[in-house]
Amino acid sequence: MGGRSRLRSWLRLRLDESGAALVEFALALPLFLLLLFGLIEFGRFVAVSTAVETASREAARFASAVGGSPPQYTDCAAIRGAGQDLAVITEIDQIDIVFDSGPGTPLLPVDCQGGTLPTPSAVASGDRVVVTATETFRSVVPILSNIIGTVTVTSTDSRTIFKGSL
Repeated sequence: MGGRSRLRSWLRLRLDESGAALVEFALALPLFLLLLFGLIEFGRFVAVSTAVETASREAARFASAVGGSPPQYTDCAAIRGAGQDLAVITEIDQIDIVFDSGPGTPLLPVDCQGGTLPTPSAVASGDRVVVTATETFRSVVPILSNIIGTVTVTSTDSRTIFKGSL
């Protein structure tokens, strides 16, 4: 009879599911949290991408705006500031400002990268200001940062400088 009672107690334990929900929860929770934080980080990435795009567009728009003495395209710090001001969600790592005469043409010998600064005589009406904003996106969730690493987000925008006559 001892064998039957052991068999019954084993079957009773086998049919007991009181801890099954806890085990299922423990298995599902990490996947749920990874999905949740992944969605949050994706939203942050989209926001950073939008901020970089806005920064390059606004800096190029500011540089090409008519009026002011001296012209706004000569003030490199103000051009960068105009881009940074609208990048609310992040501080842009780098804003590069160069000048050219149109798509496919060589760069003018003036820039805001530490070379010769732009002057009204060096930049003609019809030349373009080309602004490139760059930001490095890093996930704040350690497991996601190990998976995706860092992502460089870059946006380039150009505007034609109009001095009143072409």
